[in-house]
Amino acid sequence: MRWLPDTTPDDTDMRQFFYFVTSHPIVVLSIAAVVALGLASQILLLESNTSPDAFIPPGHPALALKKEVEDSFGLREPFALGVIRDGPGGFLLPDSVRLIQRLTERIEDLPGVEPGDVLSLASESGIYFEDGEPGFERLMPKVPATAAQIDALKRDVFSYELYRGTLVAEDGSAACILIRPKSEQQADELYRQLQALLEDFPTGDEELVVAGEAAVRAHMGAAVSQDALRMNFICPAVMFLLIVLAYRTPRGMVLPMCVIGGASAMALGLMSLSGVPVYIVTNGIFVVIMAVGVADSLHLVGQYYEEQLHLDGRTRQQLIVDACMALWYPVLITSATDVAGFFSLYLVGIMPPIRYFGLFTCAGVIGALIYSYTVIPAGLAVLPLKTSGAFVRSRGTAGEVRAVDATGRMLGRLGSFAFRRWRMVLLLTAVLIAVVAFGASKLIINDARILAFKDHHPIVRAANILNERFDGTSHLNIVITASKKDAMLQPEVLHKIEQLERYSESLAYVGGTHSVAGWVKRAHQKMHEDDPAYYAIPDDTEETRYYLDVLSAPTSPMADLLGEVVDKSYSRANLTLRMKSSQYIHQRPVIELLQAYLDEHFSAGGPLRAELAGRVNLDYHWLRIIRTSHIRSVSFAFLCVLLLTGLMFRSAVAGLLCTATVGMAVVTIYAIMGFSDIPLGVGTSMFASIAIGAGVNFPIHILDRLRVEMADSPGNDADVFRDAFTFTGRALFFTAGVVSIGFLLLCVSEFQTLVRFGLLISVGMLVSFLTSVTLLPAVLAALRPRFLWGRSVPGAKRP
Repeated sequence: MRWLPDTTPDDTDMRQFFYFVTSHPIVVLSIAAVVALGLASQILLLESNTSPDAFIPPGHPALALKKEVEDSFGLREPFALGVIRDGPGGFLLPDSVRLIQRLTERIEDLPGVEPGDVLSLASESGIYFEDGEPGFERLMPKVPATAAQIDALKRDVFSYELYRGTLVAEDGSAACILIRPKSEQQADELYRQLQALLEDFPTGDEELVVAGEAAVRAHMGAAVSQDALRMNFICPAVMFLLIVLAYRTPRGMVLPMCVIGGASAMALGLMSLSGVPVYIVTNGIFVVIMAVGVADSLHLVGQYYEEQLHLDGRTRQQLIVDACMALWYPVLITSATDVAGFFSLYLVGIMPPIRYFGLFTCAGVIGALIYSYTVIPAGLAVLPLKTSGAFVRSRGTAGEVRAVDATGRMLGRLGSFAFRRWRMVLLLTAVLIAVVAFGASKLIINDARILAFKDHHPIVRAANILNERFDGTSHLNIVITASKKDAMLQPEVLHKIEQLERYSESLAYVGGTHSVAGWVKRAHQKMHEDDPAYYAIPDDTEETRYYLDVLSAPTSPMADLLGEVVDKSYSRANLTLRMKSSQYIHQRPVIELLQAYLDEHFSAGGPLRAELAGRVNLDYHWLRIIRTSHIRSVSFAFLCVLLLTGLMFRSAVAGLLCTATVGMAVVTIYAIMGFSDIPLGVGTSMFASIAIGAGVNFPIHILDRLRVEMADSPGNDADVFRDAFTFTGRALFFTAGVVSIGFLLLCVSEFQTLVRFGLLISVGMLVSFLTSVTLLPAVLAALRPRFLWGRSVPGAKRP
């Protein structure tokens, strides 16, 4: 039997509230429906934002510098269309070269695409000098038909540092067409046009792949919408089937679904009204709220059925109110810990998508609490009393409770066993702690936008192919600024850039570079009939000026490309590094080594100042944020759980026990990540705060039940533990199952980020439950804390 503790606050007010709800059920249900439908209507107005820049705070210096450099040098993140041919001769065969020409022409004809936006063998030019006079000619004025013409094309193309490793692979196995969208908005449409173009484009034995930062972003935009549709259809259906198993009655199915429906409408509707777009991580809010929000309603419905085992002449309304009064306080505290876990992501988080995920999931948790306090009692009030097939009014022999099904009896025996054999349980736990501590020590921080997709995804495969054959699809910029005009014409400055370029190319994962020094050296060599000895920086400043003036002239087809490496005043230069990996673990050493080099050779206050900029630098900064953000949010969540549970039970020991229980779950997840090579990234960094806030629900409900039952039945410890785990343990078992499988539904997502997030939270919920029904009773038996054994907790008799 469940007695109400006198120690819970505002019992009278809450009893009056539940009497009001059950006295006016139709009005309450109507208001709840209107609010839910009104907010749900706003969900259709949600927009998406898959820009990689969204993951860093708007005012961050790295973001401001990236945008300023892009504007200054006209830099744009391109699509990379690879033409791959692994047969003899590679792409340097007439048919393959003709394919490149046809593709270039068709891409240039796409709406909104201008000829200067497309770079390929068929569009780019080279410079030559005849009697000192400059001239330009296409790299491929016509498709070569003979072996001699193919060889000439190969020599010409491979002699340009600008094109080698970008438009052609070093080994000749592939060529690349770069398409530079004018904006992120155009990139989304252009990606769809490219997909449609390539779907039926005639090829021979060549393979066509599309990758690049623009392609990753554009594909994310389409995938976010498809992902939401897939999860919005599959998840409610699966959750409904899971809820059916808990109590096997229509009301036990429909009412919890109404709660999570209202909570989801509140979260997503408010998100839309606030003008916050859908990011990759916030795409999982609906599933998360369904998983977390169902817990309150399952407990209340379960208590309603348990109350019917001891009717004691109560009316239907009295029974419903008593069921709500038995759990309103622990449900309030568990909802508060859920809010603490999610709100920590908003309060101490730094990345906007993660902050909004935390904020609006908090709104969903609060919505689930409100709907549980209203829809559940109101819905039960309009229906006649009916028990669940999982509960029967009988008791077995030897005092064993048989008022529930086999699941409840099994959990009762498990709790009793852990209480009696606490030494064995603690010994096994100590061994497990050693194992998980070792696994957790192997955890690393790593992420990349491409890692958001599953390993077998076409865009992942395309990126791997292009990074393997070319210099790389990720770009890092080093901006060198001089205090004087024409500084970039000086030999000593160009030599310094050349040395920086050589150092950069010596670093792992740096495939190639593009700088003004390379342009000057190539022009100087061309002026001297391609003599390799003249592939060097000239000593004469005016000679360098002549080369750059010719290349940047309005009639030069190479002016736009030169503008990417030097400004018109020749006082600012951009060195672009092409990297073969976009992963943080590969980019971080490059960034840190380069920064050290710049600090040494471009000291503050000197004639030249150098700064890191661009996409890779931005990624480095926002991924560095993960460590700080994760530590802050986890610390805040633990502190909130400790304070809330300590205040609830008026015991620091109780607070520590609840915190330690979820701490075990968090460390176990760290170990699984370490053993499975799952890094701490954008999505996975959110799991700990959520696991803490949601996982603490299990020890709270168990300790609350034990506290009251121990005061009601002093001296019968084993029976109390058995009975508590029989009833409360059963409710927690189904809650853990529904919540865990609810998070597992994120595995239907196309994004590996959400899949891993769902898996980790699911494991965390299961570990929290198992720890609560095994380790927690063993620790209680060993410590015999005063808040359970040392003082009386009076019970309020039922009315």
